[in-house]
Amino acid sequence: MLDTERSNAMASDEWLDTRQAAAYLGYSLDYFRNLAAAGQIPGGRRRSTPKGLAPWRFRRSALDEWLNDPARSASETTAARPA
Repeated sequence: MLDTERSNAMASDEWLDTRQAAAYLGYSLDYFRNLAAAGQIPGGRRRSTPKGLAPWRFRRSALDEWLNDPARSASETTAARPA
């Protein structure tokens, strides 16, 4: 595997926080949070912490797969997208 292929593979599999994932998809943060809370976007909290729930994390490669899923557009319409 070439170094550029390896770095592209690593970049596509990196973990994103909520803000990064919303920006990556081009969604507002509020809209993205609504989709995530409704379970319509692949991701989740990786673990609990002593202070409570850990922040949401999203794998870039899973978001790419989700974007290319034809069933996505049907499920996405159930969450209100701001105009």
